[in-house]
Amino acid sequence: MISNNLSDILKKLPNESGVYIYFDANGTVIYIGKAKSLKNRVRSYFSSTEQNYKTRVLISNIADINYIVTANELEALLLENNLIKKYKPKYNILLKDDKGYPYLRINPKESFPKLELARKIKYDGALYFGPYHGATSAKIIQDIATEIYPLRTCSYDIINRKNIKPCLKYHINRCPAPCLNKDIALYQKNVKGIISFLKGNDSDVQEILKEKMNKASENLEFERAAEIRDKLITINEILNKQKIVLDKNKNIDIISVITRDTYGVICSLFIRSGRLIGVNTIEQENLTYNDEKQLISQYLIQHYYDGAYIPDEIITNYLPDDKEIIEQLLCDIKGKKVSVKLAMRGKKYELLLMAKRNARERLEKSYKSIQYKESRITNGLEKLKNILNLKNTPERIECFDISHIQGTDTVASMVVLTNGTPDKKEYRRFKVHQGNNDYASMQEVVSRRFNDYLSLKKGFDKPPDLVVIDGGIGQLNSAIDVLKQLNLNFKIIGLAEKLEEIYIPHSPVPLILERNDSALQILQTIRDEAHRFAITYHKSLRNKRSISSTLDEITGIGSKRKKALIKTFFTVSRIKEATLEELERVEGMNKKSAQAVYEYYKNKKD
Repeated sequence: MISNNLSDILKKLPNESGVYIYFDANGTVIYIGKAKSLKNRVRSYFSSTEQNYKTRVLISNIADINYIVTANELEALLLENNLIKKYKPKYNILLKDDKGYPYLRINPKESFPKLELARKIKYDGALYFGPYHGATSAKIIQDIATEIYPLRTCSYDIINRKNIKPCLKYHINRCPAPCLNKDIALYQKNVKGIISFLKGNDSDVQEILKEKMNKASENLEFERAAEIRDKLITINEILNKQKIVLDKNKNIDIISVITRDTYGVICSLFIRSGRLIGVNTIEQENLTYNDEKQLISQYLIQHYYDGAYIPDEIITNYLPDDKEIIEQLLCDIKGKKVSVKLAMRGKKYELLLMAKRNARERLEKSYKSIQYKESRITNGLEKLKNILNLKNTPERIECFDISHIQGTDTVASMVVLTNGTPDKKEYRRFKVHQGNNDYASMQEVVSRRFNDYLSLKKGFDKPPDLVVIDGGIGQLNSAIDVLKQLNLNFKIIGLAEKLEEIYIPHSPVPLILERNDSALQILQTIRDEAHRFAITYHKSLRNKRSISSTLDEITGIGSKRKKALIKTFFTVSRIKEATLEELERVEGMNKKSAQAVYEYYKNKKD
């Protein structure tokens, strides 16, 4: 049954392209989508003929709808992507690994380029190689390449800056020191050698390493010989994983999507210069897409628009309905034609089947695991209801924890489980003013939280079904006193860590459950999460105080520069390790202030 509010909104929807936004009863954004026609697309969700299981799950949570009209579908596509990243809706796909896979970047157009690690592709004229399986693999390849073909690692302006002293790497033959010998042609030979190696022409590198290994062995430098041998083994291992599957000039991504109920798996195969160099599998819960085409569409936008390498060809097992718009967007970014296609036969089809098999295998394993986890949570919540004599199954559980060291930087955390799973957007943290007194600190925090509840302060206006206090009977009684003073009657318990005793008000004996009891595991989950969240905040404040106190001793470092340094480096040890150039790049710093900080920490004894 559609509410009168939603019915009125559906009647007034425009026929233009745009983005629609669904909200739940708490005003939280739960889904964002794009549409060629807002009127037709949004109404289709509420059509009984199209309400599959996933759609019913979404519709049951919609309390309000908003929309933004755009000039065209491409603009809607980009706006949808930006809004999803901003609001992180529960029912949208959201790529969790923001860092992405690592690449190696080199720009041969520069006179003296470096070989650098990069997390995102910028179409800036440089060459990008990868993606590699993790930063370790990329760094190993980088190290081997620059050992054979040394390049600089510094950030100096070699062309214009004078009187640069060569660094240690020059003296150990790991840098050609273009700061001394500005021979561009000689330097570019190494650049070309590295590019050839990264493109898969590894025979020259292997021969050079073998010669170095044999020479080291002849000179009785056995440790050096073993080190080179290990590098040869590493190269072969990496190249063996990079199976040749297509013609050498082919750069293609193969993407397959498999879904079941509200769970989906996306498997991508990366093929560069004909080699299968990587496999990436992403799992998503709470999906409400009507079909796999929508899932493919959203994945393509987030993956490539946010900095992944865009190949000439993308093969998928479903063609998105907005295929032409996606191709146009990717073409605009890459600067050349990009095709999104199906594969029906041949080697590309076989690779698509491989991606599909990988996706299905992951889906089967993860789906069973999720079902088991959901069953344990459901059973655990039901047990908590019965054990604690709650009226209903607890949907919202809150836990409070205090953290300090000898009374300094005392903080507290409030962590929330919603339907048995951590709800991080509901987490809160507090600076506490009671010092080295756990009972008084607990009273302060509980008082602040529930006074804010009574005043309907945003972020604290939701009532808990169960309150958990990290600690024994003393901490529990402190919290109970506060609730009594505020005339609140929330169910509250204490959980002591040593023996996992559950303290219940007015009960002389704590309740002890079996270690594998699903109800206890839910309480342990929220207690451990509250402890982690409090400790993290405590360490943050302690580190900031430590930096701040030492920065106060440095001439020329005022409050603004102090805040900028703390924000950038976070710990004293990281400031000590920073180069002069890194200090100069901090917001608000100049050469003089950076030099003062640099000299202070270099001369300071631990």
